Amino acid sequence: MNKAISIAEYKKNYWIKNLENKIDYIEATLDKREPEKFEAGLTLLHNELAHELPEIRKIPISNIQKIEFQALDQLNPIHINPEVIKQTREFLKVLKKVYIRIYNNANDNKDNLIRELQKTQSDKNNFLELKRTYHNEKLTEFVENNNELVRIIEYRGRLYQKIDPIYLDPEPGFLKAHFYAPRKMVFGNYYSTFAINTLIIWGFSLVLYLLLYFRLLKRLLDWMEQLSSRLSNQS
Repeated sequence: MNKAISIAEYKKNYWIKNLENKIDYIEATLDKREPEKFEAGLTLLHNELAHELPEIRKIPISNIQKIEFQALDQLNPIHINPEVIKQTREFLKVLKKVYIRIYNNANDNKDNLIRELQKTQSDKNNFLELKRTYHNEKLTEFVENNNELVRIIEYRGRLYQKIDPIYLDPEPGFLKAHFYAPRKMVFGNYYSTFAINTLIIWGFSLVLYLLLYFRLLKRLLDWMEQLSSRLSNQS
């Protein structure tokens, strides 16, 4: 639930707002464009919406499959026009409504769960004891990066989230992940970061053990020394 709340809040408050600013700039400079900045804005819009379309369809909300954006391929300096700008703006409004709905649903579910766990005074005492035992405010602040003033950055035609890394899934790539990523992708599937890191540590430990047991490093150094002596003798 916290993950759904975090993603929805980021999307509706920062991501969509940034894209709306881009489309406002493009509309304002359509007839007197600065080529480099104008094209960069269109590239970012295209990249972000192209990445968003398949992601939004994965969200289990009714009618989500009906969300379409026909003007995606027209977000370029050649085909951009007032109608494409209008369609893009309308699509962003639809996305904002979707994420507001996701945020509200997740927040309601969280509130209901908390109320369920505190039905009686005894339940409330147990809940507070669990919170005192397992919740660490400083650690939460650290992994959610709450003190970060810059919440979103633009880099090479994409937007990147700077807050709540603990709730953010990494981009596809073998073991590629940001700090505090909750899980990592391996061969197209996500696995717990703890499990993957544990396997890597044990894997490196096994490799080092084999190197020491079979004295492979010494053999390599001896072979290099022999090779060097042969080359010296030949010269």
